[in-house]
Amino acid sequence: MNQGYSTVTPISEGFILQFADWSTVFIVLAGVGCFYFVTVLTALPESLPPEKRTKGRLRETLIRFQHLLGGRAFMGFAFSQAFIGIGMFGYISGSPFILQNIYGVSAQMLSMPFAINGARRCCRGRKRVADGVEYIRL
Repeated sequence: MNQGYSTVTPISEGFILQFADWSTVFIVLAGVGCFYFVTVLTALPESLPPEKRTKGRLRETLIRFQHLLGGRAFMGFAFSQAFIGIGMFGYISGSPFILQNIYGVSAQMLSMPFAINGARRCCRGRKRVADGVEYIRL
C-alpha cells in the first residue's frame, strides 16, 4: 500500500501544480494525512484481546529500550536503516533542483521519474531481497 502511494503522490502533485502554487500541495497532503489518521483511529479496533495487551508502563519500556540499544544486531539494522533514509532524503530533496535547473524539466514532468521509480518498487515489492536469509530474533 505504501509503495502505491509513491507512484500516485508525485503525479497528483504535478496535477495540482498546474492549477495552484506549491503551498496548495502541502495543504492537500496535510488534509489527506488527517483523513487517513481519523479513518484509522475510528475504523480500526484494537487487534489484541485485553488479556494479551501489555500495560505499557514507562519503566518496562525504558528497560526494553536499554536492552535493544545494547544489542549489536539491532543497532546494526538501525544504523543501516538510518543511512538508507539519509540517502533517500538526499535523493528526494536534491533531484528537483537537478532535474529542473540542469535538465529543464517542468514541474509537472518532474513527477514522472518519481512515479516510474514508485511503479518499479511496486512491481518488485513481491520479491523479497532477504529470501533465504536466516532471520535473527532480537
